[in-house]
Amino acid sequence: MENKPMEFMEKQPLLGEGVRFLILALAARIYAVGLNVFLEPLHLYADGFTGYAQLINYFLTEKAGFHFGSINFVGILYFLMNIPGLILSWKRFHKQYVFRMLISIAMTTVALALVPVPKEPILDSIFANCVIAGIVHGTGIGIILRMGGNDGGANTISMLIAQKINNIGVGALSFGISAALYVLLLLLFDVPTVIYSIIFAAVCAVSCDRVHIQNINSQVIIITKEKDISEMEKEILVRLHRGITRWDAKGAYTDDDVRILMVLVSKYEINRLRSIVHQYDPQAFIVANEGVQIDGNFIKKLV
Repeated sequence: MENKPMEFMEKQPLLGEGVRFLILALAARIYAVGLNVFLEPLHLYADGFTGYAQLINYFLTEKAGFHFGSINFVGILYFLMNIPGLILSWKRFHKQYVFRMLISIAMTTVALALVPVPKEPILDSIFANCVIAGIVHGTGIGIILRMGGNDGGANTISMLIAQKINNIGVGALSFGISAALYVLLLLLFDVPTVIYSIIFAAVCAVSCDRVHIQNINSQVIIITKEKDISEMEKEILVRLHRGITRWDAKGAYTDDDVRILMVLVSKYEINRLRSIVHQYDPQAFIVANEGVQIDGNFIKKLV
């Protein structure tokens, strides 16, 4: 029994990273489908760095006359624009996360370059295309963030801000950062282009926040009859980097001695916490209360 947690810790990271990268690849494909298949044929613009990449690509292809064959150059531009952010993130985030960010951006770059752009919109309604594009594209972003990755651009800045300010969504922040892009679009194009682009971005932000559950804080109460829980506590501290409040109590019905642990985590950490607890006490009683308001010295971890 004592060696079981150690075996789990040795095998889990390799297996977990492999599954994580597969999901990131799928999310990148979803991300690109929302943009290339539903939005690009409308000649509308996404928010953040993607929108700027689209705008630069417009000037290169439509104004300067450059053509890149069947490859959508938006993906390449998007990657180049993210290089400074990757360099800065190396100093601000831990190295494993920056590596995941690089993988995420590389996967989205490839997906954006390879997913074909239809010559005509899929649906007749511009509004319907905008909504579907926002849902699909935002879902892709949300999955990338939930898997511990980052699609770069405005989301990198948004996550830095969201770490400091509780109860604010990454999608909403990204939408705010993109305001300058819409002003630029208003000067270059007509009003409907700007309005439909904003509709797309708003739907995308909502969809992203629905998937990106790291923005939800949770209180977890653990009740265990195990006498020695020092190893359980140590693993929670080491693997989750979360503090623990512990007190001794007695069961009112059985009069048995119990230990009660309270841990405050992000919602996406609950399953990891449950897995740790059940390694040491399969009979532990766990209560999770989601959406709690937390003030004080609580680290909002999004990576």
